[in-house]
Amino acid sequence: MAPQNVCTMLRPLSLLLLVLSSLSPVRADNAWLDPNQDCVEGIVEVYGEIPFDGDTGDYYVDLCTNPLKLITVYAAALTYCTADEIDAGFKLRGGYCSQYGLVEQVPMSEFAANLTPEAIKQMPIIEYTGEEPTENITAPAIISQEWYELSFLTVVESPGNFTCSR
Repeated sequence: MAPQNVCTMLRPLSLLLLVLSSLSPVRADNAWLDPNQDCVEGIVEVYGEIPFDGDTGDYYVDLCTNPLKLITVYAAALTYCTADEIDAGFKLRGGYCSQYGLVEQVPMSEFAANLTPEAIKQMPIIEYTGEEPTENITAPAIISQEWYELSFLTVVESPGNFTCSR
């Protein structure tokens, strides 16, 4: 049997996904997320790759239980997301914490004192440089709006970026 190229192998899968997506209430551009989950996912995509003091090296454990990382993620969500997006996004994240990290996500209410508008305004901004920070972040810091928007677009648009040509 002659080897097939990746595009040839993916065409039947693409057709199947298209048919399945028409049967369920999901978005065509990202079949896995409710649109209200995109905002938090855009934030988590950035912070999941940034090292923080207290990280264990386990992606889900860190995003779900490291107080410093969580304060930062919650602060960014409060800065860039609506209340509906926050609810939907952290509901999804909580499921990921349980399923993949085998831990419970520490709720935002645990950090209320660190998440007041005044406290968030005092947090430094991490600017997008094209490279992720390599040194541990030692205090809560908000990603810049530019960095958030780039990550958000990656979450929303990434499934459409794969194209096959003949």
